[in-house]
Amino acid sequence: MSNMLKKSVNILNGLNARYKIVLPDGTVIQKGEFDKPKRRKPQVVRGLLSRHYLPYLKKIKLGQLIEIPYAKFNGDVLQRSVSAYARYIYGKGRIMTSKNDKRKVVEILRA
Repeated sequence: MSNMLKKSVNILNGLNARYKIVLPDGTVIQKGEFDKPKRRKPQVVRGLLSRHYLPYLKKIKLGQLIEIPYAKFNGDVLQRSVSAYARYIYGKGRIMTSKNDKRKVVEILRA
């Protein structure tokens, strides 16, 4: 082990850090356990959400305000998805979205 590597390991130990160093020859120097991060389970089936809001987005005209009902989806998830896709279709700054929890709709204004 090189002098520079020993100094680095000593610094990491002094900081009480977890680390894993893999050298070019395959040697592993490690302190602490590293588990693979758990992947979150998707909240909705792939494509189900977009099938809900796409018909609304495709018929919106310039200056028009439309409302997309939450249906069985979470309002925050629906708003983020609609906002991202509308930005992709119409461009940055061309769409505004807001969530109306009282009426259970996402409002979209195309500018």
